[in-house]
Amino acid sequence: MSCLLARVSCVVLLPVMAFGCVRSAGEDSVPSGGRVTIIGQPEQFMMGGGLVLLPDRSTLLLGKVRDASTKDWNAIVTKIDQKGTTLWQTILPQKQSFFRHGVPTKSGGAIVAGEAIASGASLQDGRSTLVARIGPQGQLEWANPIFPGTNSIAWAITIARDDTVVIASVVEHTGRKSTIFIARVTLDGTVLWQRDLGPGLTDYVLVIRELRGGGFILGGYLGLARVDNSGHVQWHRESTDGGERLDVAAVVELPDGDLLAGGHGSSRGGGGGRPVLIRLRSTGSVVWMKDLAEPGLDSVIGLWLSPQGGATLGARSPADDRDLWLGRFDFDGRCMAKEVFRVAPGVTAIDADLIGADLLVAGGMFPFDSPDAGKLWLFTANPRRLGRSMAGGC
Repeated sequence: MSCLLARVSCVVLLPVMAFGCVRSAGEDSVPSGGRVTIIGQPEQFMMGGGLVLLPDRSTLLLGKVRDASTKDWNAIVTKIDQKGTTLWQTILPQKQSFFRHGVPTKSGGAIVAGEAIASGASLQDGRSTLVARIGPQGQLEWANPIFPGTNSIAWAITIARDDTVVIASVVEHTGRKSTIFIARVTLDGTVLWQRDLGPGLTDYVLVIRELRGGGFILGGYLGLARVDNSGHVQWHRESTDGGERLDVAAVVELPDGDLLAGGHGSSRGGGGGRPVLIRLRSTGSVVWMKDLAEPGLDSVIGLWLSPQGGATLGARSPADDRDLWLGRFDFDGRCMAKEVFRVAPGVTAIDADLIGADLLVAGGMFPFDSPDAGKLWLFTANPRRLGRSMAGGC
């Protein structure tokens, strides 16, 4: 049994006493309003990871919390219902652990991934990728290390059609070098295979998605790469046709098998970067690339197929992180509708999800100089303008 394997009895499970303070934005406000729920207790100091939107439209917020006495960081999962009420919190006992991303399971729980330090090891020994299963009531069903003995962090996760989970991790080596590992894991924690993607893929991965034709697409600072069902690289694109570096934050597969990716294009020398939307064939060749001319946009945080047709891109602005921008594009890159949401001054959006066109959920942290520093926030809103195609585009 691994020294990272945690027993359910070791988990700190906090019930409804963990509060969520709800603030509502005006319904008639421009930009669009929504509800901000503040997550945390007075003695807690948390840092946020991703979020998991469950089938019942409740949300799991992932991250880590600092122990007030030992100052150690421990991974934490918080469940919030549709009304903004915190139902429970689960805190992992492993020191220096962090849940960064997760995917929902059919049972109502989630598989979450991040990193932790093995029992008896120190921070200098490095962290190993950790994957865990959280039950619908917050119970920790299992927690297993992946790539033990390596200094690795899980940065992306997806659930495949066969109910296995594929995790993409970055392993840091000496000399500031890194490589990307992927692993396929069953829902009971068994590792089916794990593979180093090789020397050509040495930068951070941010997203992984299963493809209908088989295999997976990975995106990140590496650009885009396709791997087969066994983890062998089929192709890798790290730049645009114009030679600019391509950083990909989100990617979806279109109905015809093409790929649509959102990210950032920048010159090799630095500077001049801008957010882009790019369509590619399944072989990696570019069909078109569109600059997002919306002023102030920088960081793409999501991309979803839209029930009205086309795809919706989510982004934020580093100069004013309280703004969440959604734009609906057709598959030729034309912007059909857009909507901007105001969250709160100075907050940082870490992750977002969109169900159809009627529920936006985003999560993040407050700035360190805020009265709410050390707490997390969850923003929910009902987009009202995305379904209305704007005359002349947007």
